[in-house]
Amino acid sequence: MRSHTTTPIAATTLVVAVVLVALGSVELGSAIGGWPGLVFGVTMDLAILAAVAWYMAPRLADLRGRGSDVRPWSVFGLRIAEGPRVFIYAAAAQLGAAVATRGLFSSDPRVIDLTWPQWILLMTAAVIAAPVWEELLFRGFLLDSYNKVVTSNVAVWGSALVFGLAHVNSWPAVLHTVLFGAILARYLMAGGRFLTVVLVHVMSNASNALALLPGNPRTFDDADPTLVTVIAGVLVAIIATALFFKRYGPQVDLPLGRRPSAVPVQSGHV
Repeated sequence: MRSHTTTPIAATTLVVAVVLVALGSVELGSAIGGWPGLVFGVTMDLAILAAVAWYMAPRLADLRGRGSDVRPWSVFGLRIAEGPRVFIYAAAAQLGAAVATRGLFSSDPRVIDLTWPQWILLMTAAVIAAPVWEELLFRGFLLDSYNKVVTSNVAVWGSALVFGLAHVNSWPAVLHTVLFGAILARYLMAGGRFLTVVLVHVMSNASNALALLPGNPRTFDDADPTLVTVIAGVLVAIIATALFFKRYGPQVDLPLGRRPSAVPVQSGHV
């Protein structure tokens, strides 16, 4: 049976290598174009997913079976499931960071106009395959490796930083992806369900992919923001992240796979 006592440096190197292979396969599939490119891209995506699942097989049972609704939440007497709840926090933090950083990093305006084969490739890669193998690697493997040698919050932000840098198509994307990864990691550290994290990742990627439907060209113009939008974005990102961390942390430093099925959440400072 494979062991997952990998050091943080080795774990980070492995995760980055897998991400580079995945990004390369998507770019190559898009460059080939048409259905041949689609078939190549989908095949590579599924191969990466299968390889990661095989490598993580010793821990799949722990990840699948752990966690519960760690903090029941009701709005006007209606119980809100944890998946949509975590998604709302993550979306607010990402939106705030995206608004705050819009235009702060100069880049040429670009138009994205996908063909149907390219869009299907995007959906397969970003909505079906990527959320599963990225959560297995970043939250199931990398976060656990960090958590064995550092405190829980350092592990959360360290794994989130690597997660953000793995999406370095633009610096604003890195910033809001770091917040997204930190929220998902913090939720897991609080005893949340691993399946919920995967579903939140799916919902986040799907919302972006659906905005790029063929026949609907999107222009991404990094225009200069106003001071008001920068301040508003910063406040939204900080408040959403801080509220989430207050609700779901801090926790004792234990390997994720050996946490009890439900962990009482403490209140206090992050």
